[in-house]
Amino acid sequence: MVAPDAPFTQEDALNVMFEAGVSTAETVSQVSGRGVGMDVVRDRIFEMGGSVSFRTKPGEGTLFTFRVPLISAVNIVDALVVRSGKHMFAFPVSSVVTTMSVPPGEIHTAVEKGAMVMHLGNLLPLHDLNNVLDGTKVEYEGENASVLVIEHKGETVAFRISEFFSPQKLVIIPFNGAFNLEGVSGTTILGGRRLGLIIDVPALVDRATGRLHGMGRAKTGANGGIGKTAEKKDDKIEKPETVEIAKKAPVEKDAEDADEEDTAAVREFIMEVEKLLPSLNESLFALESDLGNREVMNKAFRLLHTIKGNFIMMGLPKAGETVHSVESVLDRARSRKMDVVPEIMDVLMDSASFIEEVVRKSLSGEWKDSTSPEIMEASARLLPEQRTEQRIAADVASEEVKVSHESLYRMNLYRKSKTPFYRCYIEFDPGNQPPFLVACLMYKRFYDVGDVLGSVPPLVDIENGNIKDKFKILFATTADPDKLEKSIVSLLTNHYGAKMIKLNRFE
Repeated sequence: MVAPDAPFTQEDALNVMFEAGVSTAETVSQVSGRGVGMDVVRDRIFEMGGSVSFRTKPGEGTLFTFRVPLISAVNIVDALVVRSGKHMFAFPVSSVVTTMSVPPGEIHTAVEKGAMVMHLGNLLPLHDLNNVLDGTKVEYEGENASVLVIEHKGETVAFRISEFFSPQKLVIIPFNGAFNLEGVSGTTILGGRRLGLIIDVPALVDRATGRLHGMGRAKTGANGGIGKTAEKKDDKIEKPETVEIAKKAPVEKDAEDADEEDTAAVREFIMEVEKLLPSLNESLFALESDLGNREVMNKAFRLLHTIKGNFIMMGLPKAGETVHSVESVLDRARSRKMDVVPEIMDVLMDSASFIEEVVRKSLSGEWKDSTSPEIMEASARLLPEQRTEQRIAADVASEEVKVSHESLYRMNLYRKSKTPFYRCYIEFDPGNQPPFLVACLMYKRFYDVGDVLGSVPPLVDIENGNIKDKFKILFATTADPDKLEKSIVSLLTNHYGAKMIKLNRFE
């Protein structure tokens, strides 16, 4: 990347992290090591006319600064403005099918379905907009009903409102994390300095059709249990031998809330993949016309990498494995280790069709996780034969945690400050989830509690799938010892299927 005689400052070296394909990982796993991440961040910020800068101090940390114009293409929407009761709402024009003025005699009532209106020969459910959003009822003026028909993903719904206004370009002011209302994504300032609410069409349609109830989430979704971590079991939990822990104890949630959150998360992953598909197809067609275009290769590679990650997080490891095999082929091509030949393009095009099938069937609840043998075999033929030595699964119960030199240094600092160490042994039931994913999620939870110093198996083995149903983790924390057992046991058993937890403290 850098000529031997070229100037290469420390700043130049640090900026290498933003180059595509650069990684500090020694091995590539299904979830990390590809060198995808920082280059995506920079490119997306640049696309919005922004900039990325950072400053770092060894041993202290790094501060990244992202500057993005407040008013950019992503902040502006063409919208149809309506009034419903006292409130003003803006619907993205792209989702509006039509507007109608419906006489009272043409509003039909169906048993158990409520009011309905005829549109293109079909009866559509007619909902009061305010009632769907917050449960209030509006007294409408005039004889005829003002009706707005919107569409999302093939679902058409009609809403009764009070008054239509002209379409206009509006600047979106998104809500921050302190406020959330299903069906509304942000606000805007209308003429006369009136406040308008930007409608989130997918969420509004879900609320109107009963997939979202109140402020909660629907309990059923694509593929039923996809995305759920292991359910709470009735198995007896072994009492930890010695206990003490917990930094901020996580807020406990009941099983129903957890299920609703999991279903909502899965839906978001599926929709994210669906949004990425047009860009992936566009990149592949562009690559087919210009087989040596590395910029297009990098874009397609990043999209495949993101889609694979979404599949894994949705609880579809076999679909993720298929995309991973294609990603490996494209990675060799973009690294100039092989040319993009027609056979490679065939694999890439087939992978796009496979991803579309996964999305379509997942949204309808029909997808049963499986690989595509044809795609994986074709990918294997294009890759050099590799001998991979499968590590012998560790005897987790008896093997001691091996710590790196860097972890030993931190341990010495903790000893000087009299910070206690804890070793936690866990046996868990992953349910329908791949064990490595459940273990990775638990690993992350321990990072929230303190400083993780090592584990059995090591994290790299966990990410590569070399784990079954137990692991051991070593960490240090200054958390309140009196709260540790309760928070750890509650979290791991309720959300990650832990059947046995042994927690030991030592100085």
